[in-house]
Amino acid sequence: MPAIAMRAVLLFLAAFLALAGRGGLASELLVLKQADVGAEEEFFRTLIKDMNLDDVYPDYDIDDIGVARYDLDGDGQYELLVGFARAMFCIAELHPCQVYIYRHTNGNWSCIGGTYSRRIPSWATFEIFVEPHAHEGWRVLSDGEYWRCWTRRTALKGYSPSVDPTQQIRATGMAGYFWSVKRGEPCPDD
Repeated sequence: MPAIAMRAVLLFLAAFLALAGRGGLASELLVLKQADVGAEEEFFRTLIKDMNLDDVYPDYDIDDIGVARYDLDGDGQYELLVGFARAMFCIAELHPCQVYIYRHTNGNWSCIGGTYSRRIPSWATFEIFVEPHAHEGWRVLSDGEYWRCWTRRTALKGYSPSVDPTQQIRATGMAGYFWSVKRGEPCPDD
C-alpha cells in the first residue's frame, strides 16, 4: 500500500476511534478567557461592585474573572459563562470552581445557574465541555467527569449553585443546570 494511502487510512481510523469514544460526537472545549469582558464591561463592573468584595479583595477587578459566550439554548443569543478567580471562590487543588451562567432578558443580564470547572490550567482560566447533545432544549455541560443537565426545579433536586455571586437565592420553580449524572449516563427527567 502506498505511504499516502496508508496515512489516509491511519488518520481516518484515529478520527473514528476518537469520535466513537465519546458516543460518536465530540464535545466542544469552551475556554473562559481572563478579562474578556467585551461589550458587557459595564455589566461586569456593576456585578463586581454588587458582590461587595472590598473588605476581602480591595483590588478585585475585571482581570479576576474568566468569560465565555455560548448559545446554550439555541435561541440565537449567547449566554455568558463567568468564573471568578481567587481563593474566596475556588481553590482548584481542593475543590471545583463555580462557573455562573447569565442570560440577557428584557435588557438585563441575570444569573440562571451554573456549573463547575475542575480544569484550570492557569490563573483565571476556566474550561468547560459543551456536550453535543441537549436536555430540555439546553446543551449539556461537563467538567469532564459529570454532566450538568438543564432541568426544572422539584422537591427532589437542587440548583447548582443555589445562589448567585451576589448571594441572592435562586427562585423556586426556576429552571437551571443541575449536577446530575456521571458523564455518559442519561440526564434525569424532571
